[in-house]
Amino acid sequence: MELKKIRYFLKIVEKGSLSKAAESLYLTQPTLSRFLAKLEEEAGTKLFLRRRDNSLALTESGQQYLEAAEKIERIWQELEGRLAAGHRSDREILLGIDSDSLFPFVLDCADRLSAQFPGLSVQILRHEAEDAQELVANGTLDLALTAYHTELESLRYLPIRCSEVQLIVSPEHPLAAREAPLRLEELPQQLPFALICESTVLRQVEDRYLAQHGYEPQIRRTYSRHRSGLDIISASTELVGFCPSNYRSRRVVYLPLDPPFYYQTGICLRKGESCSPAVRALTEMLQALPQTVDPDV
Repeated sequence: MELKKIRYFLKIVEKGSLSKAAESLYLTQPTLSRFLAKLEEEAGTKLFLRRRDNSLALTESGQQYLEAAEKIERIWQELEGRLAAGHRSDREILLGIDSDSLFPFVLDCADRLSAQFPGLSVQILRHEAEDAQELVANGTLDLALTAYHTELESLRYLPIRCSEVQLIVSPEHPLAAREAPLRLEELPQQLPFALICESTVLRQVEDRYLAQHGYEPQIRRTYSRHRSGLDIISASTELVGFCPSNYRSRRVVYLPLDPPFYYQTGICLRKGESCSPAVRALTEMLQALPQTVDPDV
């Protein structure tokens, strides 16, 4: 896969529609439509399904393509980060993030920081949460805004957002009318689940919770992004899944669990290392991370 193709494809997945993706990429919609048609022709399969409102949902083949595309993009970004680390000046900050949903907020912080420190640039690099922390620890990144559930001894963590993780179902699911908090032992053992992929912190938190309560889910689908999970579960009357309650979509019903469990997001920096005024200013800006996300926008 060519890098440009990967990034166009990832942007379509992120935005959920050709028109929004084209606007973000500074392309016309017909140009991006032709790109997608050619990409699907080369793949030999449909990667997206079009809904009535013209939004796009990944097919199973599209989900597989997404997982491969994200791996290639992460490898490339890590290489860029390492190369940049060897040729850096004090006028550049490398910031890692673990979720595409953070880009708008982080870009705004970067713009404001550049206005405050003329000539300073901020490179924003996308990594899995654990990779981002390792890259901060070894000095490749200056800091990271990421989820975490274990802490590296070489890093210090500034918690920002602690979200309760809840069960989600489509409005047509039999559990959707439930009002009281739900205990896992009340769920049937054959209930089909759609869960985020194993490489994520959220999945690790989910697996630990399930194991603590002796529940073995029947995993029918996996996905790599919250938006993809919402697409899958909102379209099914059988599948259930988990989602942080701050990631609030109108397309699914959120069911609190008893006992609850949580998903932590924060900033990590190297211990014992003095931060530059610019890094300190960026850290303060990042701590204003919004507590809720609207994935339907």
